[in-house]
Amino acid sequence: MNRIGLALSGVVSMIGLLTFLAIQIINNTMSKMGFVAFQTAMGGIHRLNNYQQSYKSVNTGALIMVILGVFFFSFFYFRELRVSSLSN
Repeated sequence: MNRIGLALSGVVSMIGLLTFLAIQIINNTMSKMGFVAFQTAMGGIHRLNNYQQSYKSVNTGALIMVILGVFFFSFFYFRELRVSSLSN
């Protein structure tokens, strides 16, 4: 009965997905806030891409967390099924 491993691997997957969501929200919000601040301070040509950051390392870490979480979730789930079928 390794339900703790099953639950924690699900939590790791959810943290990875929430990290993806948070980074997308931050990236979209910061570019729009930079646009508003630039237009308030001085008029001129401004592109929204001027304030977008690269979050490749954070996205890579979140992707690794999701993959590992799904892998361990399936590992613990099928292990639990095998153990419960052997005990019956």
